[in-house]
Amino acid sequence: HQVWKEALAHSGLGNLEPIQEGSWHVPIEKLINSDVLTKLVDILVEIDSQDFDFDHFIALSGGLCPVNGNEILFEPQCCSDLANIDEWKACIASVGNKWEDLWIGHPWAKVRRENTVMEFELVGENADVGVIAKFCVSIEALERALAKAEKVQRDFAKRLCKVLEAKLEPSVAERLARLLAGVAAHDELP
Repeated sequence: HQVWKEALAHSGLGNLEPIQEGSWHVPIEKLINSDVLTKLVDILVEIDSQDFDFDHFIALSGGLCPVNGNEILFEPQCCSDLANIDEWKACIASVGNKWEDLWIGHPWAKVRRENTVMEFELVGENADVGVIAKFCVSIEALERALAKAEKVQRDFAKRLCKVLEAKLEPSVAERLARLLAGVAAHDELP
């Protein structure tokens, strides 16, 4: 935890806290300070307004963290990003009663539907590891949680947009903010 804090302090982002000790994920609803957002944008986004290309950008790393009370059931894995919310929304409609993959990064999660409940398993990529986490949630509760998460991401996009408007034209800033916050697909962008 101390190494993480020192690295953030060195980059000018020292007052951020992870979702839990040992994690490198920060809840985006905690990213509200405009100085922190400006520094984050400066670190992550080299912007040349003369030659701007949306194809050089993807959603920020991260994703959804299912929780039960204060317990984090599992975190986004390697290569996951904030656009991952689309995978979660799609799984509600498309998943049947056989285990299917849910992209949350490496390793993938497994998900299946049993009547009005979604079952999730996070299984290690190495077969020897076995099941890392397992939980169930009602489809209704999952839909509410996803709607809340999407609102949090849209609010984050609005905060990013305010910072980006200092560097880009407002319409470009809005599109880039939506992309970074994971609420816009590349096909929605020019």
